[in-house]
Amino acid sequence: MTLWKKAGRWTLVAAVAALPAFAHAASKSVSMDLKEPAAVAGQDLAPGSYKVSWTGETDAQITVSKSGKVIAQGKGRFEERPKAALSDAILFRKDGAGKQVLSEIQFAGKKSVLVVASS
Repeated sequence: MTLWKKAGRWTLVAAVAALPAFAHAASKSVSMDLKEPAAVAGQDLAPGSYKVSWTGETDAQITVSKSGKVIAQGKGRFEERPKAALSDAILFRKDGAGKQVLSEIQFAGKKSVLVVASS
């Protein structure tokens, strides 16, 4: 086998291995399963399954929907962290009243996170 054929195979393997990351980044949405009540963009959400989607590359418009119906909309921004996230994660924080509030979305292998603006 020639060196070019070997190089071509490694390029193909690398491209196929990267497909899940590109597909995830291109989708611009994640699923979120809430086990307890939480708030997003000032809107209270009951436990259940939701889709969080966004538009924008630096500043983001965030939309939370359930069964195709828009439940909440808000703003966010992408920020760089010093280290890449080990896995996909949706992080919450507690507000002054002790309520869970969507804080940020992390992406496996990426330094960029989507920080959700507090309302």
